[in-house]
Amino acid sequence: MKDKDKTREQLINELNELRQRNAELEISITRLMQTAEELRSLDESLKRSIDEHVKEFGQAQQELQETRNYLESLFNYANVPIIVWDPEFRITRFSRALEHLTGYMPEEVIGRKLHMLFPEESMDESLARIESALGGEYWKSVEMPILCKDGNVLTALWSSANIYAGDGTTIIATIAQGTDITEIRRSEEQIKASLRDKEALLKEVHHRVKNNLQVISSLLNLQLGYIKDKQVIEIFRESQNRVKLMALIHEKLYQSEDLSVIDFGEYIRELAAYIYYSYRANPSIVALKINAGSVLLDINTAISCGLIINELVSNSLKYAFTECKEGEIHIELYPDNNMYTLIFSDNGIGFPDDLDFRSTETLGLQLVITLTKQLKGTIEINRSGGTRFKITFPYNR
Repeated sequence: MKDKDKTREQLINELNELRQRNAELEISITRLMQTAEELRSLDESLKRSIDEHVKEFGQAQQELQETRNYLESLFNYANVPIIVWDPEFRITRFSRALEHLTGYMPEEVIGRKLHMLFPEESMDESLARIESALGGEYWKSVEMPILCKDGNVLTALWSSANIYAGDGTTIIATIAQGTDITEIRRSEEQIKASLRDKEALLKEVHHRVKNNLQVISSLLNLQLGYIKDKQVIEIFRESQNRVKLMALIHEKLYQSEDLSVIDFGEYIRELAAYIYYSYRANPSIVALKINAGSVLLDINTAISCGLIINELVSNSLKYAFTECKEGEIHIELYPDNNMYTLIFSDNGIGFPDDLDFRSTETLGLQLVITLTKQLKGTIEINRSGGTRFKITFPYNR
Protein backbone atom coordinates (compact mmCIF):
# COMPACT_ATOMS: atom_id res chain seq x y z
CA MET A 1 0.00 0.00 0.00
CA LYS A 2 2.83 2.29 0.86
CA ASP A 3 4.50 1.58 -2.48
CA LYS A 4 1.34 2.48 -4.33
CA ASP A 5 1.05 5.79 -2.45
CA LYS A 6 4.67 6.58 -3.26
CA THR A 7 4.24 5.87 -6.95
CA ARG A 8 1.15 8.02 -7.06
CA GLU A 9 2.98 10.92 -5.40
CA GLN A 10 5.83 10.65 -7.89
CA LEU A 11 3.42 10.66 -10.78
CA ILE A 12 1.74 13.76 -9.40
CA ASN A 13 5.10 15.51 -9.07
CA GLU A 14 6.15 14.55 -12.55
CA LEU A 15 2.80 15.72 -13.87
CA ASN A 16 3.28 19.09 -12.15
CA GLU A 17 6.75 19.38 -13.62
CA LEU A 18 5.39 18.62 -17.06
CA ARG A 19 2.71 21.22 -16.62
CA GLN A 20 5.32 23.80 -15.52
CA ARG A 21 7.54 22.96 -18.48
CA ASN A 22 4.54 23.15 -20.77
CA ALA A 23 3.72 26.63 -19.43
CA GLU A 24 7.32 27.70 -19.91
CA LEU A 25 7.27 26.25 -23.39
CA GLU A 26 4.09 28.14 -24.20
CA ILE A 27 5.75 31.36 -22.97
CA SER A 28 8.81 30.68 -25.13
CA ILE A 29 6.60 29.94 -28.13
CA THR A 30 4.73 33.19 -27.54
CA ARG A 31 7.99 35.08 -27.34
CA LEU A 32 9.26 33.41 -30.48
CA MET A 33 6.07 34.30 -32.28
CA GLN A 34 6.46 37.94 -31.10
CA THR A 35 10.09 37.94 -32.25
CA ALA A 36 9.07 36.43 -35.58
CA GLU A 37 6.45 39.15 -35.96
CA GLU A 38 9.01 41.78 -35.13
CA LEU A 39 11.41 40.25 -37.63
CA ARG A 40 8.70 40.20 -40.28
CA SER A 41 7.96 43.87 -39.56
CA LEU A 42 11.66 44.72 -39.64
CA ASP A 43 12.06 42.78 -42.86
CA GLU A 44 9.22 44.70 -44.46
CA SER A 45 10.73 48.00 -43.22
CA LEU A 46 14.14 47.00 -44.60
CA LYS A 47 12.57 46.06 -47.90
CA ARG A 48 10.79 49.42 -48.09
CA SER A 49 14.03 51.24 -47.13
CA ILE A 50 16.01 49.27 -49.72
CA ASP A 51 13.38 49.98 -52.34
CA GLU A 52 13.51 53.70 -51.48
CA HIS A 53 17.31 53.74 -51.57
CA VAL A 54 17.33 51.84 -54.84
CA LYS A 55 14.86 54.33 -56.24
CA GLU A 56 16.88 57.30 -54.92
CA PHE A 57 20.09 55.75 -56.25
CA GLY A 58 18.47 55.30 -59.64
CA GLN A 59 17.30 58.92 -59.60
CA ALA A 60 20.78 60.06 -58.53
CA GLN A 61 22.31 58.00 -61.32
CA GLN A 62 19.88 59.50 -63.79
CA GLU A 63 20.59 63.05 -62.55
CA LEU A 64 24.32 62.34 -62.65
CA GLN A 65 24.00 61.05 -66.19
CA GLU A 66 21.97 64.10 -67.18
CA THR A 67 24.58 66.39 -65.59
CA ARG A 68 27.33 64.47 -67.34
CA ASN A 69 25.51 64.76 -70.66
CA TYR A 70 24.95 68.48 -70.05
CA LEU A 71 28.61 69.08 -69.22
CA GLU A 72 29.64 66.95 -72.18
CA SER A 73 27.44 69.02 -74.50
CA LEU A 74 28.65 72.24 -72.88
CA PHE A 75 32.26 71.16 -73.34
CA ASN A 76 31.86 69.97 -76.92
CA TYR A 77 29.59 72.71 -78.25
CA ALA A 78 31.02 75.74 -76.42
CA ASN A 79 32.04 78.52 -78.80
CA VAL A 80 35.41 78.93 -77.08
CA PRO A 81 38.32 76.45 -77.26
CA ILE A 82 38.61 74.29 -74.10
CA ILE A 83 41.35 71.82 -73.22
CA VAL A 84 42.01 69.59 -70.19
CA TRP A 85 45.33 68.01 -69.22
CA ASP A 86 46.57 65.89 -66.34
CA PRO A 87 49.57 66.56 -64.04
CA GLU A 88 51.79 64.71 -66.53
CA PHE A 89 50.92 67.23 -69.28
CA ARG A 90 48.87 64.63 -71.15
CA ILE A 91 45.83 65.95 -72.97
CA THR A 92 42.64 64.32 -71.66
CA ARG A 93 39.90 66.44 -73.26
CA PHE A 94 39.82 68.49 -76.45
CA SER A 95 36.74 70.55 -77.37
CA ARG A 96 35.29 70.89 -80.85
CA ALA A 97 36.00 74.62 -80.89
CA LEU A 98 39.66 73.74 -80.34
CA GLU A 99 39.41 71.24 -83.20
CA HIS A 100 38.27 74.03 -85.52
CA LEU A 101 40.98 76.34 -84.21
CA THR A 102 43.94 73.96 -84.50
CA GLY A 103 42.81 71.51 -87.19
CA TYR A 104 43.49 68.51 -84.90
CA MET A 105 40.88 65.81 -84.24
CA PRO A 106 40.51 64.60 -80.62
CA GLU A 107 41.94 61.17 -81.42
CA GLU A 108 45.09 62.88 -82.72
CA VAL A 109 45.81 64.65 -79.44
CA ILE A 110 44.12 62.74 -76.58
CA GLY A 111 46.81 61.03 -74.49
CA ARG A 112 49.64 63.02 -76.09
CA LYS A 113 51.75 65.69 -74.41
CA LEU A 114 50.86 69.36 -74.54
CA HIS A 115 54.21 70.05 -76.20
CA MET A 116 52.71 69.27 -79.60
CA LEU A 117 50.55 72.44 -79.42
CA PHE A 118 53.39 74.92 -78.85
CA PRO A 119 55.86 76.41 -81.36
CA GLU A 120 59.46 75.48 -80.71
CA GLU A 121 60.59 79.08 -80.10
CA SER A 122 58.06 79.63 -77.28
CA MET A 123 57.98 76.07 -75.93
CA ASP A 124 59.93 76.72 -72.71
CA GLU A 125 57.95 79.80 -71.76
CA SER A 126 54.62 78.07 -72.41
CA LEU A 127 55.56 74.98 -70.42
CA ALA A 128 56.77 77.17 -67.56
CA ARG A 129 53.35 78.82 -67.45
CA ILE A 130 51.67 75.39 -67.38
CA GLU A 131 53.97 74.35 -64.52
CA SER A 132 52.84 77.44 -62.61
CA ALA A 133 49.20 76.47 -63.19
CA LEU A 134 49.85 72.98 -61.80
CA GLY A 135 51.51 74.70 -58.83
CA GLY A 136 48.21 76.36 -58.02
CA GLU A 137 48.53 79.60 -59.98
CA TYR A 138 45.27 80.79 -61.53
CA TRP A 139 45.43 82.08 -65.08
CA LYS A 140 43.15 85.03 -65.45
CA SER A 141 44.54 86.23 -68.75
CA VAL A 142 47.65 84.57 -70.17
CA GLU A 143 48.69 85.04 -73.79
CA MET A 144 50.29 82.01 -75.46
CA PRO A 145 50.93 81.03 -79.08
CA ILE A 146 49.35 77.81 -80.40
CA LEU A 147 50.81 75.63 -83.17
CA CYS A 148 48.13 74.40 -85.57
CA LYS A 149 48.19 71.16 -87.52
CA ASP A 150 48.96 73.00 -90.77
CA GLY A 151 51.98 74.74 -89.19
CA ASN A 152 50.33 78.13 -88.68
CA VAL A 153 50.86 79.82 -85.33
CA LEU A 154 47.88 81.52 -83.69
CA THR A 155 47.77 83.68 -80.59
CA ALA A 156 45.26 82.79 -77.88
CA LEU A 157 44.36 84.37 -74.55
CA TRP A 158 43.89 81.69 -71.88
CA SER A 159 42.29 81.42 -68.45
CA SER A 160 42.61 78.28 -66.35
CA ALA A 161 41.47 76.48 -63.21
CA ASN A 162 42.65 73.34 -61.46
CA ILE A 163 40.44 70.32 -60.76
CA TYR A 164 41.08 68.74 -57.33
CA ALA A 165 40.52 65.29 -55.88
CA GLY A 166 38.15 64.66 -52.96
CA ASP A 167 40.80 65.74 -50.44
CA GLY A 168 40.69 69.26 -51.91
CA THR A 169 44.48 69.49 -52.27
CA THR A 170 45.55 66.94 -54.87
CA ILE A 171 45.36 68.29 -58.43
CA ILE A 172 44.03 65.69 -60.84
CA ALA A 173 43.64 67.91 -63.92
CA THR A 174 43.75 71.46 -65.26
CA ILE A 175 41.11 72.97 -67.53
CA ALA A 176 41.85 76.00 -69.70
CA GLN A 177 39.60 78.15 -71.84
CA GLY A 178 41.05 80.19 -74.70
CA THR A 179 40.10 83.01 -77.04
CA ASP A 180 41.68 83.44 -80.45
CA ILE A 181 43.15 86.97 -80.54
CA THR A 182 45.35 86.51 -83.60
CA GLU A 183 43.47 89.07 -85.69
CA ILE A 184 43.39 91.51 -82.77
CA ARG A 185 47.18 91.30 -82.40
CA ARG A 186 47.66 91.70 -86.17
CA SER A 187 45.43 94.78 -86.14
CA GLU A 188 47.38 96.15 -83.18
CA GLU A 189 50.65 95.66 -85.04
CA GLN A 190 49.23 97.40 -88.11
CA ILE A 191 48.05 100.30 -85.94
CA LYS A 192 51.45 100.50 -84.23
CA ALA A 193 53.21 100.47 -87.59
CA SER A 194 50.86 103.19 -88.85
CA LEU A 195 51.44 105.19 -85.68
CA ARG A 196 55.21 104.88 -86.08
CA ASP A 197 54.90 106.14 -89.67
CA LYS A 198 52.77 109.07 -88.52
CA GLU A 199 55.18 109.90 -85.71
CA ALA A 200 58.05 109.86 -88.20
CA LEU A 201 56.04 112.13 -90.50
CA LEU A 202 55.19 114.46 -87.61
CA LYS A 203 58.84 114.58 -86.59
CA GLU A 204 59.71 115.51 -90.17
CA VAL A 205 57.05 118.26 -90.10
CA HIS A 206 58.50 119.69 -86.87
CA HIS A 207 61.97 119.48 -88.39
CA ARG A 208 60.91 121.33 -91.54
CA VAL A 209 58.99 123.96 -89.58
CA LYS A 210 62.08 124.51 -87.45
CA ASN A 211 64.25 124.83 -90.57
CA ASN A 212 61.80 127.27 -92.17
CA LEU A 213 61.71 129.38 -89.01
CA GLN A 214 65.50 129.40 -88.92
CA VAL A 215 65.50 130.56 -92.55
CA ILE A 216 63.16 133.39 -91.57
CA SER A 217 65.44 134.25 -88.63
CA SER A 218 68.46 134.26 -90.93
CA LEU A 219 66.67 136.52 -93.43
CA LEU A 220 65.82 138.94 -90.63
CA ASN A 221 69.46 138.87 -89.56
CA LEU A 222 70.59 139.63 -93.13
CA GLN A 223 68.11 142.46 -93.34
CA LEU A 224 69.53 143.95 -90.15
CA GLY A 225 72.78 144.60 -92.03
CA TYR A 226 71.01 147.13 -94.23
CA ILE A 227 69.18 148.97 -91.45
CA LYS A 228 70.72 151.97 -89.67
CA ASP A 229 67.82 153.09 -87.51
CA LYS A 230 68.39 151.75 -83.99
CA GLN A 231 64.67 151.56 -83.21
CA VAL A 232 64.00 149.50 -86.33
CA ILE A 233 67.00 147.30 -85.54
CA GLU A 234 65.51 146.69 -82.09
CA ILE A 235 62.15 145.73 -83.60
CA PHE A 236 63.85 143.32 -86.01
CA ARG A 237 65.85 141.76 -83.18
CA GLU A 238 62.73 141.23 -81.09
CA SER A 239 60.95 139.65 -84.05
CA GLN A 240 63.99 137.47 -84.68
CA ASN A 241 63.92 136.28 -81.03
CA ARG A 242 60.25 135.40 -81.29
CA VAL A 243 60.88 133.36 -84.43
CA LYS A 244 63.86 131.69 -82.77
CA LEU A 245 61.91 130.61 -79.69
CA MET A 246 59.23 128.98 -81.85
CA ALA A 247 61.92 127.23 -83.88
CA LEU A 248 63.45 126.00 -80.63
CA ILE A 249 60.12 124.48 -79.56
CA HIS A 250 59.77 122.58 -82.85
CA GLU A 251 63.37 121.40 -82.47
CA LYS A 252 62.55 120.10 -78.97
CA LEU A 253 59.50 118.26 -80.27
CA TYR A 254 61.55 116.79 -83.12
CA GLN A 255 64.04 115.44 -80.58
CA SER A 256 61.40 114.28 -78.08
CA GLU A 257 60.10 110.72 -77.66
CA ASP A 258 56.64 112.13 -76.95
CA LEU A 259 55.59 114.41 -79.80
CA SER A 260 52.67 115.86 -77.85
CA VAL A 261 54.67 117.56 -75.08
CA ILE A 262 58.08 119.06 -74.36
CA ASP A 263 60.11 119.38 -71.17
CA PHE A 264 59.55 123.09 -70.61
CA GLY A 265 61.98 123.32 -67.68
CA GLU A 266 64.85 122.42 -70.00
CA TYR A 267 63.42 124.64 -72.74
CA ILE A 268 63.41 127.72 -70.44
CA ARG A 269 67.15 127.38 -69.86
CA GLU A 270 67.96 127.21 -73.57
CA LEU A 271 65.56 130.05 -74.39
CA ALA A 272 66.95 132.35 -71.68
CA ALA A 273 70.53 131.56 -72.76
CA TYR A 274 69.66 132.55 -76.33
CA ILE A 275 68.01 135.82 -75.23
CA TYR A 276 71.12 136.69 -73.16
CA TYR A 277 73.26 135.96 -76.22
CA SER A 278 70.97 138.05 -78.44
CA TYR A 279 71.24 141.09 -76.16
CA ARG A 280 74.90 140.41 -75.45
CA ALA A 281 74.08 140.34 -71.75
CA ASN A 282 76.74 139.15 -69.34
CA PRO A 283 75.40 136.48 -66.91
CA SER A 284 78.15 137.41 -64.44
CA ILE A 285 76.68 140.90 -64.22
CA VAL A 286 72.96 140.15 -64.53
CA ALA A 287 72.65 136.68 -63.04
CA LEU A 288 69.98 134.35 -64.35
CA LYS A 289 68.41 131.97 -61.84
CA ILE A 290 65.87 129.41 -63.04
CA ASN A 291 63.79 127.14 -60.81
CA ALA A 292 61.80 124.81 -63.02
CA GLY A 293 61.75 121.04 -62.82
CA SER A 294 60.57 118.63 -65.46
CA VAL A 295 57.33 120.39 -66.44
CA LEU A 296 55.65 118.90 -69.52
CA LEU A 297 53.63 121.29 -71.68
CA ASP A 298 51.84 120.79 -74.98
CA ILE A 299 53.06 122.74 -78.01
CA ASN A 300 50.42 125.50 -77.86
CA THR A 301 50.96 126.17 -74.15
CA ALA A 302 54.74 125.98 -74.60
CA ILE A 303 54.74 128.57 -77.41
CA SER A 304 52.58 130.97 -75.38
CA CYS A 305 54.73 130.56 -72.24
CA GLY A 306 57.91 130.84 -74.31
CA LEU A 307 56.76 134.12 -75.85
CA ILE A 308 55.79 135.47 -72.41
CA ILE A 309 59.22 134.60 -70.98
CA ASN A 310 60.93 136.06 -74.06
CA GLU A 311 59.10 139.41 -73.67
CA LEU A 312 59.70 139.64 -69.92
CA VAL A 313 63.40 138.69 -70.08
CA SER A 314 63.98 141.01 -73.05
CA ASN A 315 62.16 143.88 -71.30
CA SER A 316 64.19 143.32 -68.13
CA LEU A 317 67.55 143.25 -69.96
CA LYS A 318 66.66 146.43 -71.87
CA TYR A 319 65.23 148.57 -69.07
CA ALA A 320 65.65 147.12 -65.56
CA PHE A 321 69.41 147.51 -65.12
CA THR A 322 70.17 150.80 -66.80
CA GLU A 323 71.05 152.50 -63.50
CA CYS A 324 72.94 149.67 -61.82
CA LYS A 325 75.73 147.40 -62.88
CA GLU A 326 74.68 144.14 -61.28
CA GLY A 327 71.38 142.34 -60.71
CA GLU A 328 69.42 139.15 -60.90
CA ILE A 329 66.62 137.72 -62.98
CA HIS A 330 64.55 134.87 -61.51
CA ILE A 331 62.24 132.53 -63.44
CA GLU A 332 60.10 129.91 -61.66
CA LEU A 333 57.60 127.45 -63.07
CA TYR A 334 55.83 124.82 -61.00
CA PRO A 335 52.56 122.86 -60.96
CA ASP A 336 50.00 123.50 -58.23
CA ASN A 337 47.06 121.04 -58.24
CA ASN A 338 45.46 121.58 -61.68
CA MET A 339 47.24 124.87 -62.30
CA TYR A 340 50.69 126.07 -63.32
CA THR A 341 52.37 129.10 -61.80
CA LEU A 342 54.98 131.09 -63.74
CA ILE A 343 56.87 133.70 -61.74
CA PHE A 344 59.25 136.19 -63.33
CA SER A 345 61.12 138.72 -61.21
CA ASP A 346 64.15 141.01 -61.30
CA ASN A 347 65.74 143.36 -58.77
CA GLY A 348 66.23 146.18 -61.23
CA ILE A 349 64.91 149.73 -61.09
CA GLY A 350 61.33 148.49 -60.94
CA PHE A 351 58.17 149.09 -62.92
CA PRO A 352 56.92 152.71 -62.76
CA ASP A 353 54.12 153.11 -60.21
CA ASP A 354 52.08 155.35 -62.49
CA LEU A 355 52.20 152.93 -65.44
CA ASP A 356 49.34 150.49 -65.95
CA PHE A 357 51.00 147.44 -67.49
CA ARG A 358 47.63 146.18 -68.77
CA SER A 359 47.17 149.20 -71.04
CA THR A 360 50.74 149.96 -72.06
CA GLU A 361 51.49 150.75 -75.69
CA THR A 362 54.61 148.58 -75.87
CA LEU A 363 54.17 145.49 -78.02
CA GLY A 364 56.03 143.22 -75.59
CA LEU A 365 53.69 143.77 -72.63
CA GLN A 366 50.66 143.71 -74.92
CA LEU A 367 51.81 140.27 -76.05
CA VAL A 368 52.20 139.16 -72.41
CA ILE A 369 48.63 140.23 -71.58
CA THR A 370 47.18 138.67 -74.76
CA LEU A 371 49.05 135.40 -74.34
CA THR A 372 47.97 135.11 -70.68
CA LYS A 373 44.36 135.45 -71.82
CA GLN A 374 44.94 132.76 -74.45
CA LEU A 375 46.17 130.48 -71.66
CA LYS A 376 42.97 131.33 -69.72
CA GLY A 377 45.22 132.53 -66.95
CA THR A 378 45.63 135.48 -64.63
CA ILE A 379 48.53 137.90 -64.20
CA GLU A 380 49.58 139.96 -61.17
CA ILE A 381 52.42 142.42 -60.64
CA ASN A 382 54.40 143.32 -57.53
CA ARG A 383 56.53 146.48 -57.84
CA SER A 384 58.43 146.29 -54.53
CA GLY A 385 62.16 145.56 -54.72
CA GLY A 386 62.15 145.47 -58.49
CA THR A 387 59.44 143.87 -60.62
CA ARG A 388 57.65 140.59 -60.07
CA PHE A 389 55.06 139.06 -62.42
CA LYS A 390 52.98 136.09 -61.30
CA ILE A 391 51.06 134.27 -64.04
CA THR A 392 48.74 131.38 -63.20
CA PHE A 393 47.09 129.21 -65.86
CA PRO A 394 45.25 125.86 -65.93
CA TYR A 395 46.73 122.49 -66.73
CA ASN A 396 45.50 121.69 -70.23
CA ARG A 397 47.45 118.64 -71.39
